[in-house]
Amino acid sequence: MESSPDKEKSLRKILLFCYALYGLFFFTGIAGIVAVIVDYVKRSDARGTWLEGHFSWQIKTFWIFLVLFFLTTFIYKYLSHTLGWLVGAAVLAWYFYRLYKGVMALIGHKALA
Repeated sequence: MESSPDKEKSLRKILLFCYALYGLFFFTGIAGIVAVIVDYVKRSDARGTWLEGHFSWQIKTFWIFLVLFFLTTFIYKYLSHTLGWLVGAAVLAWYFYRLYKGVMALIGHKALA
């Protein structure tokens, strides 16, 4: 069994890897799917630690982004191209802000809610 510092270090590497995959999600959808699966599988390993919130943060970010992506696509396709582009830009800004905030918290050994 891993010692606590080794386990924490391993989980931090997994989280950083998943943050990178989420960054690639914009360019290739499969990266985000792999990342969210890893998050669901490894979240229980972090239960009760400051890292648990990072797994939940990533999972929430994935699902909210997915819903907003489809909403943006609907707006662009059926309502207004201009409005769709504006909403899409706002969604992407929100998404990359969440990734940035998560990575900075992880690097700084800070929990996320």
